[in-house]
Amino acid sequence: MFLYNLFQHQTQVHKKEYVHKGKLAELVGVSRQTISSIETNQYCPSAKLAMLLCYLHL
Repeated sequence: MFLYNLFQHQTQVHKKEYVHKGKLAELVGVSRQTISSIETNQYCPSAKLAMLLCYLHL
């Protein structure tokens, strides 16, 4: 549940700040599709990727 809440927050922040999925993906070194899958709860990221996303958005 924690990861779900974390990525819901990440989704809200990136929409609010108009950071495109492609740019976010480029910053953390993954594909745009990976970011979409994380946001829709279809993919659980590695701890490293989760920390990178936290660092960029929290």
